[in-house]
Amino acid sequence: MKQSTAILGGDSLQVGKEGCIEVSVPGGSFLRLARDGEVEVVSYEPSVVFRGSTGSFYIQRLARGRGELMFESPLCKVAPTPDSMVRVDILANGTTTVYRTVGPRGGSV
Repeated sequence: MKQSTAILGGDSLQVGKEGCIEVSVPGGSFLRLARDGEVEVVSYEPSVVFRGSTGSFYIQRLARGRGELMFESPLCKVAPTPDSMVRVDILANGTTTVYRTVGPRGGSV
């Protein structure tokens, strides 16, 4: 993938062992993929929905973020609150761990 490549609903993104990708989301938020990450862009506008299958993901939702932002794993759905950062780790067998690293309590898992 080249820098500043547009993505659309239905696209899939993959990262190798040493790579990383950062996706700017409408409304001013970000999704970062690291360490063997694989994610499908289920929808991109007006609601943003990502579906991860394996890897480590960081979702940063800025305070000014608007609209719906959802991240789905094989076992759960994560909807971060504005002004927060969430890490989601998904193992090959689907086991999912969610960490709220920054921001107010809230959102849903």
